[in-house]
Amino acid sequence: MANILSNIVSYETDTENNEFEKDDEQPICGIIIEEIKSKSVDDEEKRKMIELLQRFEREGDEMAAEEMMDEADEEVENNEDLTERFKNLDIESVSFETIWSRLNAREREKIEQEFEKISRTGKMGDLTTEIASEIKLWQPWWVTTQGDTMQSTKIQSLEGEEETRRNSHELSILENIQPLEELTKTPPDPAIVFHLVNILFAYAHTCRYLNGEIFEDSQGTCHILWDLSSSLSSKTTFVYENVSEAISENLRTIAEKPKYTQSPEFMITVLKDLMDILTSANNVLKALTDLHDLFHNISSTSPDTAAVNTSLTQKNQQSRRERKQAFLSEKKIYFYLVYVNSVLKENIELLEGLKYAVELDRHTRRRELQEFCKGKAIMEQYLRGGKREQAKDNLIEVLTYQSSSKE
Repeated sequence: MANILSNIVSYETDTENNEFEKDDEQPICGIIIEEIKSKSVDDEEKRKMIELLQRFEREGDEMAAEEMMDEADEEVENNEDLTERFKNLDIESVSFETIWSRLNAREREKIEQEFEKISRTGKMGDLTTEIASEIKLWQPWWVTTQGDTMQSTKIQSLEGEEETRRNSHELSILENIQPLEELTKTPPDPAIVFHLVNILFAYAHTCRYLNGEIFEDSQGTCHILWDLSSSLSSKTTFVYENVSEAISENLRTIAEKPKYTQSPEFMITVLKDLMDILTSANNVLKALTDLHDLFHNISSTSPDTAAVNTSLTQKNQQSRRERKQAFLSEKKIYFYLVYVNSVLKENIELLEGLKYAVELDRHTRRRELQEFCKGKAIMEQYLRGGKREQAKDNLIEVLTYQSSSKE
């Protein structure tokens, strides 16, 4: 019995001084049980040991209950405190920075740990489930169902005729589009179709990126489109040599702006969207009409004449620049509307050729993605130490294939 008490005292002392190794750690109850199992104690000592063990268990249960009560009280206090901090705040309209500033250190740490876990594992876990339950995934208008009928577009509530138009089963096409010969006497460069591909890719990407809500913040959406499409934003004249070059320019500008960067699978989906839009001239005209409406919303905004101080003046100057850029983009999109309505609508082979070129580009990028994923999996297997020789041979095979496919 003295030996047991000695072990317990030794355990408690080491615990207080943090001088024990984690691997050697053994609970007090474990020490007692080991002594009971040994043959070196008599029945009386075993009885006392069992009583001691029962006492430890009772005390442990009481401590656990107290801890649970403390945690529950703390959680209630935190919830009440959180409610107080956010009671006068409109969560729907306030900025992220404002919300973040009202969180305490523990709450921020918890959120940071959750997102660190997400970035490390790639698994959203409970966060994904919670977000997914609140957000409906938008169904693109260009995705057709059986019978070639357009599915309705899921957009949050909008005002006026725009709401009716965008919530209808299919988007309308701008009316009274001029013939090409009325707009220009000079035939357009045939390479204009590659600029069209660049613009439509940016449109499809933006629709996906904003979950279809491109008119929720027309100004912000215009900036995204200008960022993603050089054909829309550039003030200089340039020419793409082919469809692949036009798409590569989109991907390059996206890569330079991390906030727009999505997974490779997302890009493959956008390329499929581009193919669907290029399925018919009417689809292209609908997409261009959507863009025309968007830029018109900004270019037609009345200037604020009430600027009385420097900050408002600067804001108005920025607003004027945006309206001017939106006006130029609106005119550019109108030209493409005229071109598609006059040329592509009468030249189905050209439209089919564009779609086929996008399909080839998508196939190439998809194959590269598959090879990349395969190589990544093999490398992870190699780093984990499983079947190193086989993993090494497979990795060499993948790298050799990738090298030969680029030549």
